[in-house]
Amino acid sequence: MSRQRRTVRIVEKRTIPRAAYVSLAAAAASAALLFALWRALKSDDLEIPLARSIEDVQLEWRCEDGHIFTAPGAATPIPCPTCGKDAYPIAQFQCPVHGQFDVFFRFEKGPDGRLVPTEVKAVGGKWEPFTEHPRCPKCHRPMIRESVDPLATKQDPGSG
Repeated sequence: MSRQRRTVRIVEKRTIPRAAYVSLAAAAASAALLFALWRALKSDDLEIPLARSIEDVQLEWRCEDGHIFTAPGAATPIPCPTCGKDAYPIAQFQCPVHGQFDVFFRFEKGPDGRLVPTEVKAVGGKWEPFTEHPRCPKCHRPMIRESVDPLATKQDPGSG
């Protein structure tokens, strides 16, 4: 059995219809118009991300006698509700040798009106100018901020 070959002749060359060209031109013009409109309405101003001030959040405060309470942030020390002494916002820092310390912060209003830390003091230490790594009151080594993992204190819903 032999295979026969069939020859097919194209009689009429197929052309792209005019409607296809018009549709392509309309789509390109629409895209160009939308791009031009976006460029015209786009602001060249640098967007400033929203940030909260210390005054907008609840902080842990501590007085020299060790009473700890929560209150909104403030530029000045606030009186301790237990003993009436000045209380300051605190954060926990870790000394590589002596362990964890609460560190007091003092704030002042900066040129933009926002509160900025100006002085720090570890419990048992002296007030010193603010640095990112306050010094240990015992060995004067720089301490690092103790990070708090919010998931570490979260209990498994299945336990209980």
